[in-house]
Amino acid sequence: MKTEKVGVLVKSISLEFEKLLNPRLMQYELTVSQYKLLGYLFRHKDDTVIQADMEKFFSMTHPTTSGLIKQLTKKGYVVRKKKPGDARSRVIMLTDKALEMEETLTGIADAANTEVTSCLTGEEREEFILILNKVLAEFDRGFSE
Repeated sequence: MKTEKVGVLVKSISLEFEKLLNPRLMQYELTVSQYKLLGYLFRHKDDTVIQADMEKFFSMTHPTTSGLIKQLTKKGYVVRKKKPGDARSRVIMLTDKALEMEETLTGIADAANTEVTSCLTGEEREEFILILNKVLAEFDRGFSE
């Protein structure tokens, strides 16, 4: 597919990445969407994480994030606990099962990332990631500058 439409390219890469990663996660009864939340929790396991943190980071709606957390809870990967001092908020925490699977799951995701960018040189990969982060930062700033 040849196009200069950034949105089309980014979405197409995302969909292709999910098609690559979903079957690899299936053996652990996980989808890419569910793994994204687990990955976030793996990277923030020393922090107090509430659902709103993940909603903001992934630009997900409350119902979508809530549904994913519910599925991860049923599968034994996370638990929700009341946040001390705030009865309305729930802290999302990894279970022992999830912590035992962390290395395996992150290895699967890392291998997929490497595979997706295998057509790039190391320098191109670094530049690609830098550019993507630069564009993403503009969304955080609201394109105001």
